[in-house]
Amino acid sequence: MPTLSFRDYSLSPIDDIDMTEDDQDTQAQREYERLAKTLNPLYILDCVLSDLDGDDSPLLDDIKIILANPSYDRLYPTINLSDAQRIGKLVLTLVERAVANQVNLKLAVGED
Repeated sequence: MPTLSFRDYSLSPIDDIDMTEDDQDTQAQREYERLAKTLNPLYILDCVLSDLDGDDSPLLDDIKIILANPSYDRLYPTINLSDAQRIGKLVLTLVERAVANQVNLKLAVGED
């Protein structure tokens, strides 16, 4: 004769616990990361390059400085380290913004 166990029919103590804001934030973060991994890198590159293109480009001042002080030696650019760091951070910020825009668009449309 089979023995019935109360554990087979009782709720888990974890089932009684409501999700906290931290759990919801973690779940939202995981969904964001999952969707970000599905994005086409070439489309992100296109978004970043379009942000750098035009009269309001954040790189335009740096380009003007380099054109005003050209260097024949291409191995040693005339830009200083802090400017190079600022430009690198700018590009990474544009990449992050493009990824966030695409993920938010997928979330709004309900794409997977």
